[in-house]
Amino acid sequence: AGAQVLVAQSLLVREELLLYGGNEIAVGSFLGLWLIGIAVGAQWVRRAGERATRLILPLLLLQGITPLLATLLARSARALADIPPYEPFPLADLVLWTAPVALPVARCGGALMPALAAGGRRVGVSVTTVYVTESLGSVLGGAMTTTALAVDVDPGVLLLGCLTLGCV
Repeated sequence: AGAQVLVAQSLLVREELLLYGGNEIAVGSFLGLWLIGIAVGAQWVRRAGERATRLILPLLLLQGITPLLATLLARSARALADIPPYEPFPLADLVLWTAPVALPVARCGGALMPALAAGGRRVGVSVTTVYVTESLGSVLGGAMTTTALAVDVDPGVLLLGCLTLGCV
């Protein structure tokens, strides 16, 4: 789960930088909306209570699918917003187009970790073990993403890898 979330976040930030021409406001908007999505997802699972463990498989699958859809949306945003490539994105449009890219993916990530922790508790695995495993997955995801991008692997291949990780 940690690898999926980190790969998705890294690639989506990269798409946002390309879309908005390296604008720092774009990075800040993306990261701010990402944190909001994480919080909303975690709160959603908290409210699910005992049903949280039933959400694990759907969340893993969504965590693989939503980055693909978010990438397609980010790559289509200029055309959909009717903003020519040479024109900077207006600030209001930047935030409006960043929200549907960042929020769904982050919400899945924010929901997945507490759901996995609840599932771990049900089978006798400590919350600490779940979080350490998730952190190690994040490190692995970061190393994989960095290495893959350094050797010019297409980001779409990495996103398909995220989908595959969600299916196993």
